[in-house]
This record gives sequence, structure tokens and C-alpha cells, in this order.
Amino acid sequence: FLEEYAVSPVGRTVMSEIGAILLVEADDWRGSLVAGRLAGKETGSERFGKVIAIGSGAGRVLGEIGQIDRYRMGVSQPPDGGVRFPEFSTLTCNLMLLANLYWQEFATPQQVFDAWGGAYDLIYQDSTRAFRHLDEYTMVLRTWDAAHPDEEIQLVNIFKYERRQDFSYIMMPSLNGLQFFGSKDIIAAGSPWRFEVRGEELEMNSQLHISIVAVHKDNRYMRPLIQVDGLDPDSSTKQTVFTDFDDQGRLRVFFHAEHDEWLEGQAREYYTRNAHHFT
Repeated sequence: FLEEYAVSPVGRTVMSEIGAILLVEADDWRGSLVAGRLAGKETGSERFGKVIAIGSGAGRVLGEIGQIDRYRMGVSQPPDGGVRFPEFSTLTCNLMLLANLYWQEFATPQQVFDAWGGAYDLIYQDSTRAFRHLDEYTMVLRTWDAAHPDEEIQLVNIFKYERRQDFSYIMMPSLNGLQFFGSKDIIAAGSPWRFEVRGEELEMNSQLHISIVAVHKDNRYMRPLIQVDGLDPDSSTKQTVFTDFDDQGRLRVFFHAEHDEWLEGQAREYYTRNAHHFT
């Protein structure tokens, strides 16, 4: 069709503005673009390998990857993840990229659509090199203000991602209440479609929790800290974030006290190492 369209009177004029991938084949670590115009950029990353970013946000994605390559990254669990949970490092990198790209959008006070900055499906390869994805996770955005070092880390927002059979969705509190945004899978039917989440299904908790801590002083922000809990399904580590809804339907968020003290110490140390950037 595209070949026929390209030689038509209209096609000759606008074909150069059309970008289409007719077929992409992914096999282990290899990919081939059979036809189409690749309107993107690429780079080599120490953590992610060869990265190709497509679309209007390509430059921003590659810029963040360059920043992450310069980080010294630490993780809290599992200690033997390379053996028992080989996909741990890949997921951690993907979570870090997601957090760096979108943490400011998670803080929006407007509506959930402002925070839907892209596809939040977290895809990785397991130990057999099969592509898999996370079924659900919860992200918590918090801030620590170096101008008030005696104050605790503050909660800004929280959202949950969940993937179902034919679609994925996120839900997040906003000025308009708890809001939802769903995205159908590419293989789902093209007709209009509705989904319901209610009753016992309405839960913000997940097995996997990601805490994003924005360290700042006044209105100047540093790169966020990322804390991941729950990547190891067999871990006996206590959950550090827990949510529920009270009798009036208000969302409540609880934090493990000892873990919060440790997290605050990490934020304080992080700021101390980089305080010269704020002078």
C-alpha cells in the first residue's frame, strides 16, 4: 500500500513526512527493521546496550540514559539477585529510566493524563531470554527539602500501574479525585471499550513498590533517588510502603519508620555530596 501511495500525486508530496514500521522482528538481543523510515536516534549505553529512541521524545530519553550511565547505582535487594533473580538488574535499570524521565510529571496536581508521559509497560528478559513484563507496580513520589533538614520526607503523589489481559491502566490521585487512564494492547479489538475497577479490586498496593525521592533546596532539584522494594518474590523483607482506603474512601499511605529514617539519611548524604551545586 505504501509503495502504491508513494507514486500517487498526493503521496509524492507527503510521503517524506510519513514514518511507518511495517515489520519489526525481535529475536534475543537482535532486531531488524524490514521497512519504514526510522525517525529516531541511537546511542551506546553501558547499562542498556544499544538504544534506539523513536519519536518526539527521543532526545530526552537518550539524554537521561547518558546521565544514568554516569551514576553509581545501588540497590537494596536481593543480595544474590544475579543468581536467584537474573532479571533484577535489567528491571532496576528500566525503573531508574522511568523514574528519571517522568518523576516531575507524577507530581502534577491537574489530572492523570498530564502524568501519562508514555507507555509504562516495564518489559525485560528473564534468565531464558524470554521477554516478560511486570503485571503491576506502585510508584510513590516524595520530596526532601535541604532548606528544612529537620523535616521528614514529604509525600507528593502515588500511582499504581496494573496490566490486565487486553489493556493496562494507571490510577492516581489528583485535584479531581482518584483518576484512571487505560491503554489497550496493540492486539486488542479496535472498537470503543470500557473497563471497571471497583470494590475489592480498588487497591493501590502492589508486590513491587518504587519510591522516588526528589532532593531539592528551594526550587532547585537534583536527580531523584530511586528505592525499589519487592523485586525478589521470595524475600522476607518487610514492605516499606503500604496503602489503604479509610471509611470515607480517602487514600492513606503508611511508611515503615526505620526504613524512612534510613531513606532520609540517604537523601541528606546525597545532598551533602552535591551541595556545592547549590551555591
